[in-house]
Amino acid sequence: MGSLLKRCGFATCLVEASKVVNKLTDIEFSPDVISRSRRWQGAKNAAVNLCVSPRVDRIRVLYNGLPKLETELSMAKGLSTPFDCAKHLSQLLCDRSVIALVNGSPYDMHRSITADGTLDFIHFKASPRFPRFCDHDIHNDPTEANLAFWHSCQIVMAAAIESAFKDEFRMRLLSFHETSLQSGSFVADFRMELNSKKALEDMAKWSPTECELRALSQVGQTIASNAQPFEVLDTSAEETQNILQDDSRLACLRKEAGSKSSTLYRVGNYVQVHAKAPMIANSSLIGRFSIVSLRLLGRLAAEYAKSNDSPHQLVYRAQGVAMPTAFLAHFTTFDVLIRRAKQPNGTITNELDHVVPL
Repeated sequence: MGSLLKRCGFATCLVEASKVVNKLTDIEFSPDVISRSRRWQGAKNAAVNLCVSPRVDRIRVLYNGLPKLETELSMAKGLSTPFDCAKHLSQLLCDRSVIALVNGSPYDMHRSITADGTLDFIHFKASPRFPRFCDHDIHNDPTEANLAFWHSCQIVMAAAIESAFKDEFRMRLLSFHETSLQSGSFVADFRMELNSKKALEDMAKWSPTECELRALSQVGQTIASNAQPFEVLDTSAEETQNILQDDSRLACLRKEAGSKSSTLYRVGNYVQVHAKAPMIANSSLIGRFSIVSLRLLGRLAAEYAKSNDSPHQLVYRAQGVAMPTAFLAHFTTFDVLIRRAKQPNGTITNELDHVVPL
């Protein structure tokens, strides 16, 4: 298949403006994104080697949920994850668990456990196979699972937008915005690197059509349907900088997170840092997914650009909405959510340090 947008029958100028090029079955990232994934894997391997030398220590994990109440597991310290624990308990837990609770606190399913403790799992809804779930339940309060889902969809949206544009109109994530579930959309800002002032002026006149947004959404939907785990790597600020090698993103990140440590997540070949943890266990938990708007905010402020970067960079804001696979909805219902999500998210200010008005 060629460009996704060529199938839409656009005028030539709009086809040239939109730049969406990915195949539906194979998401291809740019070489710098692939290199970032390799650096992430190298750091992950180094972290694993620290835990296996000179020997693997054991920890005791007490599972307090169903179907096996108060089951004690002997796991590998710094290596075993809640997902590994779920494998010993039930395939249903592996498939349905959104996030874990370690010692009562929300925890990534693929984050290693480093000390003795208790374990439970949170799902989007109770299982009919286990009617006692509803008696027991943190699962009756879906807030933590919903927040993890919202943040995970931000990463998928970033992966979709970074992979969907041609090299001469390269898009890179700037920042994730924290929005409430009630606001109706998850939000992220991106910078578009352009080669010349004329290209910047041309792109400043462009706004995506509905068909172009559907093409972007299809890329995100494909990433989700590839059923990739949200792998976890905790890093220091220095390690994060070495892996990402994106000064603009790191400058925005310092405003997102106050701590010196960061969490780098990998979904397939896409690696990105997120200030909020945990994420959901697997992208297959994302059902309907849509990028509903991509609007121009202005130019990238000079202090957020590297000295060797193009001086011609625009900042765009993307908004999206999604539903978990656990909840089935008629397409007309999801269309109502899309229409609401298209409105500028009122919880975010437009007065941003990294944006200069055109």
